[in-house]
Amino acid sequence: MGPHHRRRPPRPAREGLRAAAPALAALLDRPLLGEAGLIDTPAVRKTLAAAADPAQDAPPAALAALAELLAVELWLRRLTARRPGSAWTGLPAPRRTALAT
Repeated sequence: MGPHHRRRPPRPAREGLRAAAPALAALLDRPLLGEAGLIDTPAVRKTLAAAADPAQDAPPAALAALAELLAVELWLRRLTARRPGSAWTGLPAPRRTALAT
């Protein structure tokens, strides 16, 4: 193997990615990371499309980065969907008292 040879990721991983591609693409319609300016959303969509395309070679590093990015996006969505105060402990939000004037 020469220095320019890239090892393909395992076939089941690519098949799973292709099966999940529509849902993942929908996740990238309005990503929180994109709204925060932390990712280049069109570039991420392009990487996802290339990774899901069986005719294209997907470098393992690109797949790993895509997996990390999608995991963070899902985590952020779950975090924002929870009530304030309950994201880390699972406990109800603290009771808020009105300020005395």
